[in-house]
Amino acid sequence: MSEILQNKKYSQSALEYSKDFRSAPGAAGAAEFIESAPHLSPEEDKKNKKGELLPVIAQLLFWAAAAALIIVLPVFTPVKWWVLAIVFNIIFQFFKKKTEKLGSSVRGK
Repeated sequence: MSEILQNKKYSQSALEYSKDFRSAPGAAGAAEFIESAPHLSPEEDKKNKKGELLPVIAQLLFWAAAAALIIVLPVFTPVKWWVLAIVFNIIFQFFKKKTEKLGSSVRGK
């Protein structure tokens, strides 16, 4: 018990969690906050958000590049746009799995 009272990490965490608890809207919000425990530390929360955001950004960039190629390539080559769309959709299935693994590794799960 004395270690908890003397260690600054514990007091800093307690202050951060008390801010979250006090920001709850009323008694029902406070009860929901308690029931949704365990809560992530701020560092874990940042990792979790980053791990969720990375796959979304990567997939958005993939489809932006794919859309650009679907528009540009048929102008210069005899390839049909719908063939490119099918090919990119097939490639995306593998890309999606890789980006989800990347997000999981960032979150540490």
